[in-house]
Amino acid sequence: MLRKEKAKAIVLAGSGGNGGGALVCARYLCNLGCTVEVYLSRPKKSYSGVTMHQLNILNKMHINLQNAEDLQSVGEASLIIDEIIGYSLKGEPHGYAADMIIWANKKDVPVRSLDIPSGLNPTHGKVSEPVIYIDTTTPFAPPKTGLAGKMQKDLLVNYSLLIAESLLNFIQDYQYKHQTIFLKRTILSSSVSIPKKFRRGNLLHLQEYCFFYILLYRIMYLKGQLKTNSKQHRLKRSQLIKAILFIFSEEYENSDLDTIWEIKLPVEKLRSRLKEKYEADYTSNSWISHQIRNYEKKIGSKLFLIQKSGNGTEKTLISLYRLMNAFDQNSHVYITYKIKIANGAYALVQNYIKVNKIDRPLNILLGSGNNPYFFSNIIAEKCWKKNDKYNIYTHNIGIIKKLCSSHVNSEKIKLYSPAGRIDQKKNTIMGSDNELYLSTTFDFIIQSTHCLYNGTLYVDTEEESIRKQIILKKCRGTKVLMLVMDELTDEPAVNMASFGSIEDYNYIVIPRTRSNRIKKHTIKFSQYEIILEPEIINWNYCIYRVKD
Repeated sequence: MLRKEKAKAIVLAGSGGNGGGALVCARYLCNLGCTVEVYLSRPKKSYSGVTMHQLNILNKMHINLQNAEDLQSVGEASLIIDEIIGYSLKGEPHGYAADMIIWANKKDVPVRSLDIPSGLNPTHGKVSEPVIYIDTTTPFAPPKTGLAGKMQKDLLVNYSLLIAESLLNFIQDYQYKHQTIFLKRTILSSSVSIPKKFRRGNLLHLQEYCFFYILLYRIMYLKGQLKTNSKQHRLKRSQLIKAILFIFSEEYENSDLDTIWEIKLPVEKLRSRLKEKYEADYTSNSWISHQIRNYEKKIGSKLFLIQKSGNGTEKTLISLYRLMNAFDQNSHVYITYKIKIANGAYALVQNYIKVNKIDRPLNILLGSGNNPYFFSNIIAEKCWKKNDKYNIYTHNIGIIKKLCSSHVNSEKIKLYSPAGRIDQKKNTIMGSDNELYLSTTFDFIIQSTHCLYNGTLYVDTEEESIRKQIILKKCRGTKVLMLVMDELTDEPAVNMASFGSIEDYNYIVIPRTRSNRIKKHTIKFSQYEIILEPEIINWNYCIYRVKD
């Protein structure tokens, strides 16, 4: 995360025990060669005990110690360390502690909390106002129960136990000296006593405190592992389906096949991948087939083809059903490519903001289909960390649901939609009332297509094509087409409706593949190179500008 020779870390420290941990963190970052600035939630004279001891160490190291009100003068930073409030949280954060949280939330900088994010109740997960929005948190002991509640649901923050190399060395050394603790088949004691020198009353070395609790965590983890290894872990049915779809997308990206629909996975291989990737253990092929069929009945849509190999081995093979039309499930087909092109479109928008120094909300029209939906995922995730503001215009029900969820910052993202009929299968608002779109000047209009043949774009129905055509031909704004490349075909579209041409767009965003083989769709796409000019080439995507 930090390049030592250029890194600058801002450490936000409270006055309690958690603040002491932040000061230890500041000391070690300084020893690594980073520039460190420490901001205190209270005047230095109010600190005592262990925390005061750590403050004295930082003073001797000439580390910059400042008060919270000085935060407004902070320049650029590489990382923010949060340890403002921990178990001492009572009621809502207030005073300088609240100001520090609000300041951190406005910064487009990675934020890492030590032990527990400030403003989150560590026991039951209640989210205070304000609460700090972080990238990761590092529990000193077993992850706090509050992290599994509201934090993950509303704030979408993943927690992880991050162990530095020095800690791992310590653990390995401890393991060697106390082998009975860590041998996997050893029956562990049900109670662990904390050595006297590590108890809070005599605590002078917070690093050793961290060491001990990481060891304690490891012991408890092994206990849980011993108890649960015999217990079979299976995914919920909806999770299983999404996992299978994701595995198909990964298989396709690493294969030399031309389309994802050509992939046929033996159930045995699928079971192996599920265990490897999701730790889901299925002992029966028929169980997976049964779960797939039950899920298809539940949603009323066919997703997979299940058939025997017919080569004498009678292996059960699973492939994707080419005509699947369920929006939520279809969004997971080619998911790795969809994520790539969504990031490409987002990079295009960010470049536009930077070059033109935009300080107003951007007007963006997002069309129907899954590709624009993944773009909306990115701005939903970034809305708490970035200062960008958006007015999103869309008739895509998937996007509307996404941006109406509780974890989206409604102060930064405003949502507008036209009138019309809701098509449940397409997850789209159909209709001819497009005055909302026609009366707005957009910064970007981002669309997808179902089929691209000889430069012409097609969708499934005439009704859907009408709105797409009006948007493409009559709406004002920079037009972007997102392609996963599966849309390219070498045969005329049958029973489909055209809505425009590839030349009607300003930019085309496509994914880059890991495969060494030139795939069929790449050859098909080459016919358009005469009208395209590379704008941005990334490891994961390519952005082409359509020549005038």
